[in-house]
Amino acid sequence: MAALFVWQKHKNAPQLDPDFPSLAPATWVLSPRKAARLHRRVLGVIRMVQSCSSANAHRVPPNHQVTKLTRDIIQEAIVLDDQLVATSHMGRGVGRRLLDLIEPQVAHLEELAGRLAIMTGGSSRPGTASATALVAIDERLSAIEAAHHEIIHLETLLSSSIDETPRAIAPGATTPWPDPAIRDGHDFPGDHPSDPQV
Repeated sequence: MAALFVWQKHKNAPQLDPDFPSLAPATWVLSPRKAARLHRRVLGVIRMVQSCSSANAHRVPPNHQVTKLTRDIIQEAIVLDDQLVATSHMGRGVGRRLLDLIEPQVAHLEELAGRLAIMTGGSSRPGTASATALVAIDERLSAIEAAHHEIIHLETLLSSSIDETPRAIAPGATTPWPDPAIRDGHDFPGDHPSDPQV
């Protein structure tokens, strides 16, 4: 009965963003797998930032830099969530290595969302969030975005290395002569008519 209640609670939880629904499988709301746990942490970041956005919207006037940062954090969270979903379609080894790279990025987003929540909720006065602190958050977001590109690049390299793994030659099979175009100028037996055949 308790499990059903928890499932219903997660089932009715909001998506990452109305314009970008999560592609994560429904089983991730309770799954103990690492990708699922990170997905739920990303959801937590989104909810925290949405709360900051709501609080900022009620200020007169609202802090436009806070508005931009909340939007940027949500966008970065969506990218991370998409990468988490992508790992579930990869081989176990590749997926595990990518999850190890994604996990610290999720932790960074959690930290930034927490700092933003403190700044936007610490005072009722408009625009009290320190401009220097907001710039620092913006710089951290840029670093997270750069890390995303590195993860995508590594994902491509790992996939290529798997596809290009040499296949074992069956016992008794004949190894073909190197292609003349890639012999690097070296002579091989049989390259010239006068060469003895082997």
